[in-house]
Amino acid sequence: MSKASTPSGSFICCLMALLLTVPNPAFAQGFEFGEDDTATKTETKSKSNDDDDDGGLEFTSDDLSQEDAKPEEKLPQVAIVSIPSDNNDPDRRSEIQAKMLEFAKSVPSIIVVGPETVLPGLQNREISECVTNSLCLGSVGDEAQVDRIILTRVKTGADGSLQLDTDYFEVHDRLFIRSDSQKGRSGTSDLVDAVVPSMKNVLDIRDGSGKQQYVGKEDSSMVQSIVAYGAAGLAVACLGAGIYFGMDASSQVDDFEGAKLADGRYPFTQRKAQEMIRDAESSATTANVFYGLTAALTVTSVVFFLIQGGSDVAADQGRAINDFHISPVITEAGAGVGAGFTF
Repeated sequence: MSKASTPSGSFICCLMALLLTVPNPAFAQGFEFGEDDTATKTETKSKSNDDDDDGGLEFTSDDLSQEDAKPEEKLPQVAIVSIPSDNNDPDRRSEIQAKMLEFAKSVPSIIVVGPETVLPGLQNREISECVTNSLCLGSVGDEAQVDRIILTRVKTGADGSLQLDTDYFEVHDRLFIRSDSQKGRSGTSDLVDAVVPSMKNVLDIRDGSGKQQYVGKEDSSMVQSIVAYGAAGLAVACLGAGIYFGMDASSQVDDFEGAKLADGRYPFTQRKAQEMIRDAESSATTANVFYGLTAALTVTSVVFFLIQGGSDVAADQGRAINDFHISPVITEAGAGVGAGFTF
């Protein structure tokens, strides 16, 4: 399905085009001269190829005979599993699992997959920790070749009563879409009765039709949007800094060359000349670092702009993002951008 141009897409194209037109002098670092230097500058003439034949593009009727087919929206494969634990013995788990599968099969917007696909992977790991660790749970989902996982856990509340916790997990994005807790339950039958309302909450089903209200390609991840726009903003800032230092280096080189006398000598000492050269090269190096950061941030922004439309991640009151940060990173090995967040 083709997508219409978006302001963010146009912005990225303009940013990349601007990057290609940044001042070139910043990339020409280093030049040497001796005490009796009388050499004059030489210019390299670029050759133009006037004999290039642009040729032409030829199309046949077969090339235009097929229109882009509109792809059908693929339904996600969702594994349904009740997690075994001390509070969820085999008999209780069997009843909860059966109720989960019964309700899930009534939801037309998902493809139901049984617990046998993910349970072995969970049992091969530390199951109590894996079900709350997005990276571990994502690996289990990848091994099972499912898109999402709905899992329930039985816990004991602070007041001694039982509660049913339900999580809806997106495997590919490694994110919990929604979570729900049904508290104050007294026994197995009460927990089984809590399955349907809890699953409706995590699937965001409110009209009784069994259809999820939020499913759609237009939904995007808040985290991905923050990274995309944050990286784009930092790319603009780094580009501006690169241009500034590039122009500064170019100006210092021009001043140096402009001071050359008619006999080809320079009107300052060797030490002064070396200081001027070091200053120009320092500005040029700084400019190149910022240009590199601009390129890396631009690529990061483009990637997140491209993938953010395919995510169904929604806000979860129980797993709100408490801290998010993105910043450029410069080390001896190179430069790049770092981002992180905590729940």
